[in-house]
Amino acid sequence: MELEFTPEQEELRDSVRAVLARECPSSLVRATRDDPGAADGLWKQMVDLGWPALTVPEESGGLGLGAVELAVVVEELGRVIAPGPFVATVGQLVPIVRELGSPEQQQELLGGVAAGTITGSLAISEPAGASFDPAQVTTTATEAGDGWRLRGRKTGVLSGADVDLFAVVARVEGTEGDDGVGVFVVDRTDCEITRIDAMDFTRSLVALELDDVAVP
Repeated sequence: MELEFTPEQEELRDSVRAVLARECPSSLVRATRDDPGAADGLWKQMVDLGWPALTVPEESGGLGLGAVELAVVVEELGRVIAPGPFVATVGQLVPIVRELGSPEQQQELLGGVAAGTITGSLAISEPAGASFDPAQVTTTATEAGDGWRLRGRKTGVLSGADVDLFAVVARVEGTEGDDGVGVFVVDRTDCEITRIDAMDFTRSLVALELDDVAVP
């Protein structure tokens, strides 16, 4: 078992640390408390450097790197409390789409993440409990023609005020127990979004209200 970073991983860490030391001073972090848009320039810099493409497969326009490289970047972001949708998009949305998305969704969504034109988050938790139990999912997905209709509430959605779309975990109507739970891509404009007060103002937490939302 390899317990040390490779030279390439060390180089990645040093590069990310240098960029954040220059682009993410503590004054920028504090500024996001009153002005969430204060960090827009930092996100643009991350996109220009290809960070969102880190774990996106090469066939979808990404770099095709793995969990260790992602952990390197996330650790450095944590060192400076860097705001923005990186963790939600690359740490949550990308693996969900890689594992569960159709070939068309993978090409569109992962390609968009790699290009910096799509951000997203995972909507999994519900008001009834903080931990995830498939048997307790109450948000429902009902077949409607060629698509689905979603109804329910989600809470604690990471960076929900900042991202373009959500991967929503919902139960297919008529199923029960651990079976019948799916993930549906929902555009932010189709949800009612309510911001949740949190100690860490650099990571917007939101609740989602899904009222008969149509998805393909």
